Amino acid sequence: MKSAENISIAVVIPTLNREKVLTDTISSVLKLNPPPDEILIMDQTLHHERDTEEYLRKITDFGVRIIRLPEPGVCFARNLGAALANTDVVIYLDDDVLIKDPAFIDMHRKNYSDPAIDAVLGQILEAGREKPGMGLSSDIPWIKFASRWENIESFVTANVSIRRNVLLRTGGFDEGFSGRTYANEDGDLGLRLSRSGYRIVFDPSACLLHLWAPSGGNRITGRDVFPEWTRSVTFFQFALRHYSGWLRIWKILGVFRLIPLRKENVHKPWCLPGALAHAFYALNVAMQRHKIGFRSSLYNPGVDCLRQKFADVNGK
Repeated sequence: MKSAENISIAVVIPTLNREKVLTDTISSVLKLNPPPDEILIMDQTLHHERDTEEYLRKITDFGVRIIRLPEPGVCFARNLGAALANTDVVIYLDDDVLIKDPAFIDMHRKNYSDPAIDAVLGQILEAGREKPGMGLSSDIPWIKFASRWENIESFVTANVSIRRNVLLRTGGFDEGFSGRTYANEDGDLGLRLSRSGYRIVFDPSACLLHLWAPSGGNRITGRDVFPEWTRSVTFFQFALRHYSGWLRIWKILGVFRLIPLRKENVHKPWCLPGALAHAFYALNVAMQRHKIGFRSSLYNPGVDCLRQKFADVNGK
């Protein structure tokens, strides 16, 4: 077993339609000391602004790998990042975060001196408030956000590290979660890991600020990117996979109950019938996806195929 200082770490950042906030995120990663062993940007944006494109071109000189993907799919992007990484651990970050502690990488790395730890959720603070904002399952009291917490059940990937061999062994993220995923794919992976006996811990010393960029990512509104029904589909998928009986029905009904409360439906009530129709369609799609089951490119076509296909990215 490697000592903590010899554990290699890759930072993987999927991004979609983000500009300056993306470059600010990458810049904060490049300032870390010690730096990560690898940085992979999984870029799903078809056309960047000129300044962003120039920035991305320049940082390849510093060893940052820019992997261009023709279609948006955050689960595939994260799985591909794990396949292409050559490290012991992968840290997943959102594309709208800032890291202020130069020792951020070591804060994650030190946890892996314990061979029983398989994943580490870091502290996620809301920018401007700089207080605990998100990241832990609801069974953890807020007062504990400042303290280390052992054996948590789930996480979000704005700030989480996972042993690469665990990702490859379990298939990583379920690529059946697509569209506006709203972190349901994160919760799904966390639950699958914890229920399979993998140990996940929360370490508040591995801390960053989440900027909550108002556009891009899941907050894209253009139907040509994510249709309306994708606002509900992954919530239904999560309920179908992780609940049963009356609790499953209650969770599904909960999605429908929230639709009339959306701001756009309150302000424009004539839009409500269409939103409900999309939700029923989403439920049908979710049932079909649930029937198909788990899907991951780490299994099919497999890691070797993915690495071969993307081997020429930035000459790596």
